[in-house]
Amino acid sequence: SIAAVVALSLVLGIAGTAWQAVNATRQRDRAVAAEAKALSAETQVVAALKETQVERDRAVDAEKASEQRRREAEKRREEAEEVISLLGELIGSTNPIDIKGPQYSVLQLLDDFSTKLDGHLTEQPAVEATVRLMVSDVYNQFRTNTDQGLRHAERAYALRRELYGDTHELTIRAERDKAIHMLFLRSDSNRRAEGREILKKIVEMNPTFMQKDHAFRLRTRNAALIAASRREMLTEYPLLLEDAIANLGPDDPTTVWIRNNYADVLLAAGEPQKAELLLRQAIQSLKRTSRADSPNGILVHVHLARALIARGDDDTAREILLQNFARARQHFGEAHNDTIGILQRLMQFLYERNESQAADELFADFSDRLRGTRGVPRLTASNSLAARAVRGSRTPTEDKLFDLAAELFLRSMTDGHSEPASLGKGTSTRLVYAAIRNRRPDLVMQVASAAWNAYGVDTPQLGISYATFRRARWDPQLA
Repeated sequence: SIAAVVALSLVLGIAGTAWQAVNATRQRDRAVAAEAKALSAETQVVAALKETQVERDRAVDAEKASEQRRREAEKRREEAEEVISLLGELIGSTNPIDIKGPQYSVLQLLDDFSTKLDGHLTEQPAVEATVRLMVSDVYNQFRTNTDQGLRHAERAYALRRELYGDTHELTIRAERDKAIHMLFLRSDSNRRAEGREILKKIVEMNPTFMQKDHAFRLRTRNAALIAASRREMLTEYPLLLEDAIANLGPDDPTTVWIRNNYADVLLAAGEPQKAELLLRQAIQSLKRTSRADSPNGILVHVHLARALIARGDDDTAREILLQNFARARQHFGEAHNDTIGILQRLMQFLYERNESQAADELFADFSDRLRGTRGVPRLTASNSLAARAVRGSRTPTEDKLFDLAAELFLRSMTDGHSEPASLGKGTSTRLVYAAIRNRRPDLVMQVASAAWNAYGVDTPQLGISYATFRRARWDPQLA
């Protein structure tokens, strides 16, 4: 019927429309999928390009780093060649055996090197600073020419400060070395105080590198306690020792030396039992590390003898002093300051126990050996003896040390004073101070005249010493 035909047409129309809609949707989905696929491929291409660029950047960075390392290596090679050239020129020009003679010493070589250094390395300030710090450290070990050592340390600090600024690790290390040199200027209390303030400042700054370099930090703190008040040292040393044991271990050389210094403070404070315990612990550490006979080991043993004397064990103390005096003569030599310091303590020990003959015989043998020296060793011994006489009290021991110091100095001046002028000037200054302290106007005049004749009037410290003598006026006619 007509109605059926119409109904069928409507159904077919609806079905066709639905099919068209479905087909259109499928086509759209296929288009979207194709677009997505194309986009994904493009994304992969972009990612690949980016990865390739990253690899290229890495390669460029690696090449730049390699070139930087090559330039730095070349610079270090040139710097090393400059230093080697300087050393070769110095040693070759001095010819110590042929020109200077057999008495030419390491200290004289250092003085000659110092003169040469002033005209070299001007284009290599970083190298110059490093070399000067090395030379200043050697002077510091001699303990006889602190002015020259300080001059190098100050120059090194100035160079590094200009290169790197005030807060750079290398600048701070150089400043620390300069301050330690100042502490050994025993005749200049103002500069010693300045040195200690510098060390305290560095400790308070506590820069980042010091938080990792425990040895540097602890040595700086230890040096900052030199010349501090006894109360401050008694407060700080236990903390310093605890810090050293925790970060360096009980047997580290820095820890051992802090124990030794803390024990020295306790001895001065009248606590020999505590000091003895610390010193025996230090000696055990030295034995465990095979350093009991080292220079520092000798000094620790001498401090142990002091602790034993304080608590009345004279026999053991005598044995330790005699053994370590012999070791010091072997390790340091007779002219060394530490050897003379042990001699001073041993003689004082014998005199206080009415063993004057033994003390006199010991000193006579030692004096004869020093009188047999010439050149720098003799003048070095005079310098060390004078230093002990200046610091000591008026006892038979100090009187003998002073008389021998003056004798050796005047002999050196008579023989032509071929030693370094800086050593002679420093020794004469100490002797004048000691002569004033010991009220020996005859020796003030002899030493001053000999020094002025040898080195001229451009000796500021000697002039200051002589002016002090004149102001004392304990000999109005001479003044």
